[in-house]
Amino acid sequence: MSKKNPLRFLLFPLAMLFGLGVSARKFFFASKILRASKFSIPIINVGNLSVGGTGKSPHVEYLIRLLSPYIETVCLSRGYGRKTNGFRFVLPNDSPDTVGDEPLQFKLNFPDIVVAVGEKRALAIPYILQNQPQTKTLILDDAFQHLAVTPYLNILLTTFENPFSSDYLLPVGSLRETRSAAKRAEIIVVTKSPSQLTELERKNFEKKLGVESYQHLFFSSISYGTLYEINNRSQILYLSKDVEVVLISGIANAEPLEQYLNQNSKKTFSLNFEDHHAFVEEDVNQVISVYKNLKSDNKIIVTTEKDATRLRKFSNQFIENNISVFVQPIQIVFHKNELPYFDDCIKNYLLDFKN
Repeated sequence: MSKKNPLRFLLFPLAMLFGLGVSARKFFFASKILRASKFSIPIINVGNLSVGGTGKSPHVEYLIRLLSPYIETVCLSRGYGRKTNGFRFVLPNDSPDTVGDEPLQFKLNFPDIVVAVGEKRALAIPYILQNQPQTKTLILDDAFQHLAVTPYLNILLTTFENPFSSDYLLPVGSLRETRSAAKRAEIIVVTKSPSQLTELERKNFEKKLGVESYQHLFFSSISYGTLYEINNRSQILYLSKDVEVVLISGIANAEPLEQYLNQNSKKTFSLNFEDHHAFVEEDVNQVISVYKNLKSDNKIIVTTEKDATRLRKFSNQFIENNISVFVQPIQIVFHKNELPYFDDCIKNYLLDFKN
């Protein structure tokens, strides 16, 4: 619900009840009525306080690119949206139904690293360490609220447009726990930031978030890569101002991608679905219909890497209609004066780890 909607105040009693439940759970862990597990390797958690849309996946991938060339890195996710339960190692031939779309995306983008899913991380991590004893660090995807595991390093993400300091608890806003929970993070990253920020703007944002002296604050932006064909990564395509684009997206916030495509193409027609949408044949028929109704002879279909994991099963349907679907990869870029420092910050945390 938008924070500008005056009716949100009617939901404050529900938000208070939600907050009490969250606080009670935190109290149980703090008082050791419920016990959290610690492990013999550094656990890096990438999470947020809000519901979706902060860019966890590309930041997880940034860490994989940073660390995997040097140390054995494993990624563990709960596998949101999958139809299976329990622990599974992710394989390249898995589907979003078996492992979830984001873990499958990680595996397809980084086939040489171990990716696993398990909703109970405190049970999944020992199994990983037993079966992958060479593991030197483990990245937890979206586990900031998973207090059953005590990570060595908490990385908290919040967006530039909607920082947690201006948000409210569910259902009034999008926060999954109170703003004070940000104090658990050693690193805070403001995502989807403008590519250029003045020092004053940075300082004002730091003050707005209430960054503590022990916390490191960074700003990141999205960088868009070269389009590749959904079933053939070697087949690439460069956008041009004479092409019309049909965008299929089932992500929390497609607006930045829409803006990018509009700026780099003749026109973009967006078909937006809910986050983690499970595409069905009717959806694909709608996409094909919109595509065919475009009068331009120079037109393409574009989707995100996360959506591509759920659209590949309809490849034959697109091929039968002589339509190629292209995937828009994204990467994270830290502000130029921060990039070496962020990388060094992560590496120094790992060097300082004591079992």
